[in-house]
Amino acid sequence: MTLAFISKARFKDFTPPLTTGTAPEGTGGGEDFLAYLTQALPPALASRYPLDLERPALVGHSLGGLFALHAQQKVPEAFGAIFAISPSLWWRQENDPASWPLRLACSEAAGPVYIAAGGREQSPQPRRQDPERDRLRVQRAMIDNAHEHARQLREHCPQVAVQWRLFEGEDHGSVMWPAARAVMERLMRPR
Repeated sequence: MTLAFISKARFKDFTPPLTTGTAPEGTGGGEDFLAYLTQALPPALASRYPLDLERPALVGHSLGGLFALHAQQKVPEAFGAIFAISPSLWWRQENDPASWPLRLACSEAAGPVYIAAGGREQSPQPRRQDPERDRLRVQRAMIDNAHEHARQLREHCPQVAVQWRLFEGEDHGSVMWPAARAVMERLMRPR
């Protein structure tokens, strides 16, 4: 069974609380959403469907990817695998500089972590003629941040299987299609 959460309150649900200061209005509710996913939702699903919920996978794109990496650090035992596609790590840099660079917690209970991004995510897109988005695309360094997070996680937590993948020719929106296929292929492998 696959569950998808497409949240109108994505900035609230998918962003972690800040370590210092006050979160921008409508953000920082990631702890509540994580509690829902790990505590309230599993028994509700198990009461209706014959599911093996022992170690489900968590897949997130963009802010959902940021949330997936946050979940991997907070409750590594809750998920059998984490897939963070184009994680919006820039949100932490811009809103919680005291937490950047991330301080990684390691756990023997952590499942594998798959981090990916599109090869065109941090370069200007001249055909779109949107200089402000081009500036943000470069400033937010989606590729560099995701790659660096994978490197640091691999270095600091050698017991965690970490895979980094760059999908050449894909941007922030289009990367979801090849990444989703890669995720499904990984999930369908025998354990």
